[in-house]
Amino acid sequence: MFKNLSFSKRILTAVLLLTTFAAGSLSSANPVPIDISESRGMTCLKWMMKVVKPALDKDEQTTFKAADRATVKAQAAKLFDPSVLQKEARSFKDGENGLNELIQAIEGQEFTPLNFSAAIAKKLEDLKLVDPSKVGLDAVTVAPFLGIVSGAGVRILWFEGSESTQSIEYGYKKGETTDKDELAKAVKSGRGFGISGDRKALDASDVFYLKGLDSYLAKNKDSSSFFQLLIDVLTQCDTSKYKSLDADGRAVATDFFTVYVAEQTRHLMAELKSHPWENDLAEVTMLSAFVSESKQVYKGGKRKLVDGTPVDFFGKGATGSGIGDTRKDRRALQADVTKAARAVAAQKNKPELVSDLENIIGKSDDVFKGLMDFINDPKNEKEVEKNSAEINKAVTNFLTFIRESASAISKEIQDPQGK
Repeated sequence: MFKNLSFSKRILTAVLLLTTFAAGSLSSANPVPIDISESRGMTCLKWMMKVVKPALDKDEQTTFKAADRATVKAQAAKLFDPSVLQKEARSFKDGENGLNELIQAIEGQEFTPLNFSAAIAKKLEDLKLVDPSKVGLDAVTVAPFLGIVSGAGVRILWFEGSESTQSIEYGYKKGETTDKDELAKAVKSGRGFGISGDRKALDASDVFYLKGLDSYLAKNKDSSSFFQLLIDVLTQCDTSKYKSLDADGRAVATDFFTVYVAEQTRHLMAELKSHPWENDLAEVTMLSAFVSESKQVYKGGKRKLVDGTPVDFFGKGATGSGIGDTRKDRRALQADVTKAARAVAAQKNKPELVSDLENIIGKSDDVFKGLMDFINDPKNEKEVEKNSAEINKAVTNFLTFIRESASAISKEIQDPQGK
């Protein structure tokens, strides 16, 4: 296991393994975390395809033993924010006592993430621990928590190999099937938790992330380092700019990466033919450079600026909810911001603020979408890796510009060139 690792990596690996076993985990599922810094220089898409997705596929079928009550308590305190345990306990009729009854009923038994939810559902039903109408949903909710504290899941270290900045991804089905029903189930699987500094693991939902992003941008008028980090990771798996961010910035960035991995995994389940939700996440993050400053969005299919925040880009659809459910309004705004930014940049005799980006990704009515389509097209991997510095500079300059010029861009959208 250790022969191909550097001395420092051997020490880190040994410490992590000792910590895992000391805490009572009996799992053999991916005990060594994935350190993204070891893949620096390759696109995030390539890294996901070659490193992360195979690890998630393996973990889904790797056996672990369900932890006992003492181990669950110790691991939960070590890894998770207290709100996570509270949330899991609320699913049970008798609160934490009901959760403990479930733990006692399954402790020591062998499972895989692939079959764990179904096994928990049966126990919940047999023991009458939850509302009968919610057995399936409650099982899917509690399984990742109990699976992770039992040692399952894939950990990804984001900053200098540090456990204090990581994601824990659990329970993603392989997908990669032509069966539409099976694929529909697969893309709904999986759950990610982000750890950042003193903040322990939290479920980084879309709403949670968007609220954190809005708050961070409101407090930081110069957000260039944040966007540089994101683009560096997407184009060359380089997280070195983490050190340029404060604690809040690192937390928001970690939540972005946690959700991004989850959504790109689902895109890969569909063999990049559908469900490009990681693109939605990145687009809304970049568009927020304008929205957080202007406090304006499009809503309800109307191409008119109204009061709003990045949180308004979360929507509820017929079969689920997420950032993708507001895609029509958001993409309309992205296109109009692109057009208005081009006009305002020309007025300021700085057309390069838009053209530098388009020289890389091609002319686009929507540079936000155009950028992500370009980055996440496997045919462009070599070009993205080769031009990562130029892409980062062009994107950061553009996002800084639309933030600083938000008022002028809003006016241009509402009254193009004073017409």
